[in-house]
Amino acid sequence: MALGVADTPNLLRCNVKTQNPGMKVGPSTDQLHKGFCAAMSVTYTATLTMREETVLFLSGLLHAERLRRGTRTDTRALGCFKQAVLVLRWFLDGTRLRQLAVDNGIGKSTAYDYLHEGIDVLAARAPKLESALLAAKIAGHPHIAIDGTLIETDR
Repeated sequence: MALGVADTPNLLRCNVKTQNPGMKVGPSTDQLHKGFCAAMSVTYTATLTMREETVLFLSGLLHAERLRRGTRTDTRALGCFKQAVLVLRWFLDGTRLRQLAVDNGIGKSTAYDYLHEGIDVLAARAPKLESALLAAKIAGHPHIAIDGTLIETDR
C-alpha cells in the first residue's frame, strides 16, 4: 500500500513554503520542536580520542605504501592523514563505511579501498608470532606476554 503526501505525518514534511521566496525551503519552528525532520542534516565536528602520534604513524605507513606503489602526487581523493583518520574511525567507533565516505566526500567503493589499504599496511607491520616466540626463546625468557598498542574495537 503506497502512502501519499496527505498520509505523511506533519513532523516529516519539511517542504514548507516560506514567506520570502528567496529563502531556502525548510522546516517551520513548530516542526523543529515536534521532532525529527527527514530532509535535514546537521554538520558537526568530532574529536578522535587517541594520540596524534598514532594517526601520524599510520599516515607514515600509508605514505610509504603509496611511494612503494608509485602513486603520483595529488591523484588520490584523500591525503595520507585523512585516510589514516578514516581507518582509525572505523576501528575505534565502528563508523559505517557509508558515513565515512560521506564525511570525506568520496564514494563508498573508494572508502572500502582506503580502509583495506590501511588494514593491509598495519597487518604487514605486525610481527609474526613465530619470530616473537623465537626471539623470546633465544633471550632465555621462561614465558612472554605479547603486548603492543591496544586499540579498543568490537571487530
